[in-house]
Amino acid sequence: MAGAGQKAVSGSGNKIKIYGSLLPLGCRDEPKDVTITASGEAKANGETITVAATALGKGATTITTSAATAITDTTITVVGLLRDIPSGTPIIFNAGTPDESSTTTTAAAVATDTTLSVVGLTVPLSAGDTATVAVDGATAIDVSAIPNALSSGTTITFNKGSGSEQTVTLTAAATANATSLTVEPLVTNLTAGDTGQVNPNTTLSVLALSEAIAGGTRITFNKGLTNESRVYLTKDANKGATTIEFEGLSADISAGATAEFIAKLRILGGTSTGRNVNPNRNAFTVFEDEEGFEDGVITNGSWDVPWSGNFLVDDEGYERIEEAAFTSARNGREVYMWLETPIPIGKTTAPVTKGATIITGFSDTIAADGIITNSWTFSGQGTPLRERAA
Repeated sequence: MAGAGQKAVSGSGNKIKIYGSLLPLGCRDEPKDVTITASGEAKANGETITVAATALGKGATTITTSAATAITDTTITVVGLLRDIPSGTPIIFNAGTPDESSTTTTAAAVATDTTLSVVGLTVPLSAGDTATVAVDGATAIDVSAIPNALSSGTTITFNKGSGSEQTVTLTAAATANATSLTVEPLVTNLTAGDTGQVNPNTTLSVLALSEAIAGGTRITFNKGLTNESRVYLTKDANKGATTIEFEGLSADISAGATAEFIAKLRILGGTSTGRNVNPNRNAFTVFEDEEGFEDGVITNGSWDVPWSGNFLVDDEGYERIEEAAFTSARNGREVYMWLETPIPIGKTTAPVTKGATIITGFSDTIAADGIITNSWTFSGQGTPLRERAA
């Protein structure tokens, strides 16, 4: 029974609740909910791509002239080229000899071509003169018809686990049944029959975000549906961003798919908490005390909220705390915390203490049943905010 001058606590609101949200780096504003809408697509499948024809990686090729060429000529006749030569490629024939002759290509040439377009020569050439040219790898791969469309930026790992393994990145989208892929220059050769595994996408185009979302946050698209897909942001997504970066894509995300980021997410399973507010005092005489007791001046203060309980390893709220505990030393990741104490009788809202914190003293015991007994402290960063019951 409440004592004289005290108000009883209502039975319906007699729980202490703690909520947490990861904060974007450098930001301590109270986070807000965000609806994330995909404007592009992300693929999680690991379909196999098969190379249909040889594609050469970065390397050197020899060019041999098949006819004499004058200084003023802008075309060199050559023995069929062994590989593509891009426009703007510098070429030195007879390097290191008195007949050394330099030029630069003015147009791209492809393998088997028998002419090169150039700016002119510094020394005339004779039939049989040679040049060794370093060229980038191919930027197109002929493949067997692919079963599904692939977006620009998709990565494919060819010959995985072998000495010739390489990962290539698409520089243009490819439609379903496409037989050619446009990629960043190859590093090593690919030959017909080589296979590659499409890696899950790690980026997604979205409609401009209404608020920032911190890296490490779990985002779930199509929640509760058969095509539910959970990802974890690998970096902060700023307000207005139109691309998010993530890892762990578990199912395809189609344009129009949505995810709800709930900023104030309750951390379920807590059993004990409290509030510690500690003014720091410099002890020196301010007013002389007749009894000789110490006096001083309050110079600053600190606050913290310890929290302990039994938590589910897969609980989203708990994951946010774990993320901050393991990354704060590396990147300074902070957590915005809300502590709601019981609602007094006659009131409709709970008193709240809230503010930016870091996670300290994170200590757990993990049982085989997936229940984690854990304790940690929300150590305040800056001034805590308070909301009175209303």
